Amino acid sequence: MKNLLIFSFIIIGLCHIKSFAQNEAQTVDGLMQKGQYSQALILLEKLNVSDSTQLEILQKQAFCNYKLGRFAQAKKLYYTILLKSPESSEILLQIATIVEKESNFLEAFKSYQKLNQLDSTNTFYWKELARICSRMERSKEAIFYLKKAVSLDDDDIEGIASLANLYLNIPQDDLAEPFIEKGFKLDSSSIKIRYLRSRLFYRKSDFKGVEKDISYVMSLGDSTAFYQRLLGTAYYQMNDIPQAIATFKRLLKIGEDTENVRAGLAFALLKSTVNNHEILHEANENFNQAIDLGTSDRISDYELGIADVYDKNGDTEFAIQNLQRLINSRPKAVFRLAEIYEKKKKNKEMALVYYQEYVRACEKLKKPTSDCNFIKLATRRINELNPKLKLELPKVTAQKDSNEVEVDTVRHD
Repeated sequence: MKNLLIFSFIIIGLCHIKSFAQNEAQTVDGLMQKGQYSQALILLEKLNVSDSTQLEILQKQAFCNYKLGRFAQAKKLYYTILLKSPESSEILLQIATIVEKESNFLEAFKSYQKLNQLDSTNTFYWKELARICSRMERSKEAIFYLKKAVSLDDDDIEGIASLANLYLNIPQDDLAEPFIEKGFKLDSSSIKIRYLRSRLFYRKSDFKGVEKDISYVMSLGDSTAFYQRLLGTAYYQMNDIPQAIATFKRLLKIGEDTENVRAGLAFALLKSTVNNHEILHEANENFNQAIDLGTSDRISDYELGIADVYDKNGDTEFAIQNLQRLINSRPKAVFRLAEIYEKKKKNKEMALVYYQEYVRACEKLKKPTSDCNFIKLATRRINELNPKLKLELPKVTAQKDSNEVEVDTVRHD
């Protein structure tokens, strides 16, 4: 009888312990659901668990540490779990997420490789391998993995868009185009596909296409600054200067005060048919802002723009001073000086000197630039100003005018 009572007390005690553990576990889950991860961790450390539930508790501890930003502790716990459960896709995904946050892309890549080996039919793993390769600037590998994903699911618009984006970034526009067309057929309202197509249109100088796609996306409520800049540039190239000005000013209003926006607005104002003092002053201010913000190699373009502002405003001497500072680096500045001396100063001798210097500077260049697009005109002017020279017109290939508004269309999404 006594032994029976003792046994009964033991059973009751074990039941209470089990019930307590269950209640504690329920409390932990409740705290985690409420986002109270520190309190959940305190309870988890107190739990005396059996081997059968140890992995579950470790996983909860790892998750709480991850949510609290304690990545090193979380990763250590996840690797401990992985030793006991090496084929757990859930744990491998958690590890990949953590190490990527630590910018350890190679380790993340290895985790996705293991996941891919566990299930090579899962397109998500192929796409994640591609994404990590892109972050490591391994474009060829990224393309290989994305092509695998698309071959498994040729209606996967996300994979198709990512592949097209990579081809545009290389750049290999001819390979990007079929995927963009396919994506558009699958979903013509896709913001991603419309944006990709607008970049392709821009590179093909189809600025009407750029306007159509970006305006459509903006009508859906998307206002990505990168593509608004592209739209402003398209308006400029189509000579729709009022729209170009409005677009760049709208970007400034939403806080996009960058070199590209300031330069775009300045060039648009300079090209405006409204040539009053106020407009030209605004153009000058924006060119100076672009120079202050400038990190690109286009600073001399803005300085040339400032000289054009002075010239357009009738401040010829200031224009000459600005251009003279650029004659050693920009042949275009030499040509503009020749024009000013001929047309504004009526000084044919100085004009001839600068026209000749311009031709000489362009002939010295090993690789032609847009600055030398005026070499035929300069040669004709030399022959007209001094017929005795009888210079032959050179054979030159016109380059894109460096004074045009430019926006980089390479975007890593």
